[in-house]
Amino acid sequence: MEKFKNSSVSETLDKLAVPAAPGLTTAQLMLANEDLQPVEPARRVWTHKNFIFFWISDSFNINTWMISSSSIVDGLSWWQSWLCVWIGYGIAACFVVLTGRIGAKYHLSFPVIARSSFGIWGGLWPVLNRAVMACVWYGVQGWIGGTCVYLMIRSIWPSWDEYDTTGSKNTMPASSGTNTRDFVSYFLFWAGSLPFLYPAVHKIRHLFTVKAIVVPIAGIAFFIWAVVRADGLGPIVKQGSTLQGSALGWAIVKGIMSAIANFAALIVNDPDFARFSRSPKDALWSQLFTIPVGFAITSFIGIIVSSSSTVIFNVDEPVWSPLTLLQMFLEEPGVSGATRFGVFVIAAAFTLAQLGTNIAANSISAGTDLTALLPRWINIRRGSYICAIVGLAMCPWHLLSSSNNFTTYLSAYSVFLSSIAGVMCADYYIVRKGYLQARDLYSARKEGPYYYQYGVSWRAYTAYIAGILPNLVGFIGAVGVTVPVGATYLYNLNFFGGFIVAASVYWALCKIKPIPACSDTWLEVDDDTQGIADGDSAASDDSPYGETVFSKGSFDLPKGALSTKTDIPKIKGLFEIPGALPITGHLLELGDDHATVCEKWWRKYKTSVFQIRLGNTRAVVINSFEDCKRMLIGHQSALIDRPKLYTFHGVISSTQGFTIGSSPWDESCKNKRKAAGQTLGRPAMKTYLPMFDLETYSIVRDVVRDNEGGEAFLNIRPYLQRYALNTTLTLCHGLRMDSVWDDMLREILEVGSAISLLRSASENYQDYIPALRYLPNNEKNQRSKYLRDRRDKYLNELLDKVREMIGQGADKPCVSAAILKDEETKLTGVEVSSICLSLVSGGFETIPGTLTSCLASLSTAEGQKFQDRAYEDIKRHYPDMQDAWTRSLEAEDVPYVNAIVKEAGRYYTVSSMSLPRKAAADIEWEGAIIPKGTMVLINAQAGNHDVEHFGPDAGIFDPERWLEDTLPPRERHTSGLQHLSFGAGSRACSGQYIASRLLYTALVRIITSFKIVASKEEPPNTDYVDYNLLKSALVAIPRDFKVQLIPRDPQTLGQCMKQAEERTQSAYA
Repeated sequence: MEKFKNSSVSETLDKLAVPAAPGLTTAQLMLANEDLQPVEPARRVWTHKNFIFFWISDSFNINTWMISSSSIVDGLSWWQSWLCVWIGYGIAACFVVLTGRIGAKYHLSFPVIARSSFGIWGGLWPVLNRAVMACVWYGVQGWIGGTCVYLMIRSIWPSWDEYDTTGSKNTMPASSGTNTRDFVSYFLFWAGSLPFLYPAVHKIRHLFTVKAIVVPIAGIAFFIWAVVRADGLGPIVKQGSTLQGSALGWAIVKGIMSAIANFAALIVNDPDFARFSRSPKDALWSQLFTIPVGFAITSFIGIIVSSSSTVIFNVDEPVWSPLTLLQMFLEEPGVSGATRFGVFVIAAAFTLAQLGTNIAANSISAGTDLTALLPRWINIRRGSYICAIVGLAMCPWHLLSSSNNFTTYLSAYSVFLSSIAGVMCADYYIVRKGYLQARDLYSARKEGPYYYQYGVSWRAYTAYIAGILPNLVGFIGAVGVTVPVGATYLYNLNFFGGFIVAASVYWALCKIKPIPACSDTWLEVDDDTQGIADGDSAASDDSPYGETVFSKGSFDLPKGALSTKTDIPKIKGLFEIPGALPITGHLLELGDDHATVCEKWWRKYKTSVFQIRLGNTRAVVINSFEDCKRMLIGHQSALIDRPKLYTFHGVISSTQGFTIGSSPWDESCKNKRKAAGQTLGRPAMKTYLPMFDLETYSIVRDVVRDNEGGEAFLNIRPYLQRYALNTTLTLCHGLRMDSVWDDMLREILEVGSAISLLRSASENYQDYIPALRYLPNNEKNQRSKYLRDRRDKYLNELLDKVREMIGQGADKPCVSAAILKDEETKLTGVEVSSICLSLVSGGFETIPGTLTSCLASLSTAEGQKFQDRAYEDIKRHYPDMQDAWTRSLEAEDVPYVNAIVKEAGRYYTVSSMSLPRKAAADIEWEGAIIPKGTMVLINAQAGNHDVEHFGPDAGIFDPERWLEDTLPPRERHTSGLQHLSFGAGSRACSGQYIASRLLYTALVRIITSFKIVASKEEPPNTDYVDYNLLKSALVAIPRDFKVQLIPRDPQTLGQCMKQAEERTQSAYA
């Protein structure tokens, strides 16, 4: 095997491979390449005009010209046949829109969409089916295109017929099945088509625009020419129906079904084009109306021109083929030059028509399918050329000349395509209700929601076969075998029958044995597509990649989009806050400060636990410290889950995965928490001492640089934000920023703060009132996507930098580098991204808010007392200031500083309403049963200021509440839960130890270095509610203030800084 890897064959295969992101596994290379990935925004360029031109161009083709012929031959009048065309193509347009929306919404091609229903590997069969048929049809349509070329040549050089089978200049042997004239004409068309296979699909729209203008003009000219030559519309328009009763009814049904069946391939193909649309709306009305109108007009022209042919050439039967009719014009005795010129122009237009049809219906679909079958070596361009080569190699003239059965078989193949379409539509619209996890469509993990059993969905294949069976006998009859008349009648409904049976069986099987990754309500998630096939998705089972954004299940949303009902019925025995309004519930009354309003309700109604309505969602609120403790610890197994909310989970988090704290409880969350616990727990602290040393030194260094010897008043928050952010960036990526106003630092802070605001219930009514999601130009969705894209940009840049450093051997110890280099790790790429995102977002949100507000309190006149006592206690433990700088990294042994850390966490509850929990099981609470699935809200702000637990001074910042004695300070022994800011129980914050250490180390160095004095002109606001500038944000943003940082001992401080610089100069440089 190793020998083969080093062989020239292996090297050749590698050279033939299409470009791919580095580091992909074999399974990844079998599932994704650039053409299979969701279309990125830059290539979403098809507007409604492009779809209109596309279908106008596609409607003018020879097959549509002749579509009414069989119905008229069967006995229908011309207008009945034409009505069948209108109805048939109108229904076909509906099917096109149904399949096309999947591509337009998720920007996925058919081969990838098929994986959601048929399975990651099971999706290859429908793809293979379509690829083979597309190659065959490419050859057949190409042969017809060759006939158009023949007419062009024949109109210029009549002697071209001398190269016919009976001509004197034919050089092809009889065994070839063709002649020089026809083969050369075909080859010219085939070769002339090759350059048009080269452009990317999103650019080929220009060809269809040209065709949409040129070919209809030629068709109308042909129509006028024929009517003028016949001196009227011909006899067909005067001919009535020869059928009555059931025979007439079945003939109409057959005519309608013929139009639909003629469109079967394009119904399945449409996502291949619709995925390039700017928005789903561009692919909706443009297709719904243009298809029936365009195809009906072409059919009408075909009917009239064929009718005119009986008069022009005095024949009994109309000439339905426009190419045969053009040839008859050329064979008229004494044909004029004007006639020959007219035939040339119309034949050239039909050549263009065949070219466009062959590309739209065959080469692109074959290229897309072959890409899915061998994505490592084939892209759409290569696949299109393979299709062309196969179409030539199969000698299509044999298929068309040997018998009529093969072309009948090709036409009847819609039976199989209808079953595929039925399964695909049922899966998307009925079972999943529009919800796809796009990342998982590129993942071969056995735990993935689309892996099913061995990568194949037995439900889809059972439904697929069930959809074929009712039509199977009729299908056999269609290719020439005698079958019962009932089977023929049933077969006349072939596309409908196959589609409905397959869809129904699939739905029923999914009801009996549900599949993962579905939604209870209609939910199309926007752009879960970033980073697919870049090494962070599309994985094998034992690859470190392939994490899903949603492991299974659905968003926790009520079934009514606009209703007075709630997802959970009213809970008996539990007080409900009165005054809930229809639709909005208590949302309006809660305003933008839910924690404060809920605390007031607690006091007003004298009950700490009550139920409220957030739109259609019922929630239970817990307020008092003791009740919060009882709920979180006493029922921790039942409160281990998190609800999934539309804006944050469905839009913002659709690319980088959920943070640890917001993730629903599943295997992925368990893995992330376990890894985070090992990385962030107490035993790991020693690993990060150089990091703490560097970052706390940087705060002091920058303050000394900017405070003008203690004279200047500074806004301290940016320094602390950089401190926390650099610490987490270093931990995650081994990277740091060396300037307070670094561009990326500002970007992370700006985007993170904006996302924090969007996570707030008061800012996101659409999370609780689903109908709001579908408002036109939804600003929340647009802003969420905008912020998500900005966040993705810097997160991807950070990870790319780590990869670059790994490649150069210059990486620093960090979480992401360790996992990227460890092929045996069990964490996937998105899980790693999720952990890093958790730490980075937590770093700049919670720690700076707490530390900034803590320093605000210490800087006040009352806080000077706490500040001075802390300084004295530090000196008591570390008489040498240099020892304080070093030993504070290793242990938290200064009681007064520990007391300040605890009080800062309690008093300044940076997340006033903790992240919501979701009851994973029924919870019994004082006689009431809180049902499984209920949202539970912990009012951490109320609990942290509960006078019954913390005493009457709970609303005052006082670190000494945590001390047994103050002279000397001695910590009060407290067991269990101290405050609610880190949560409690099964989903307590994984980073609480590192957060406490960051606060402690920073406070020791700042207090030993500076005396902190509040500005009189811009003083801090230290009210535990009012200090928060944006109460609607998920995490508090302290109001701006300024302080004076006066060096206590400049000389000693300089020595400490010099030593710290020497210790840290090579750390994470």
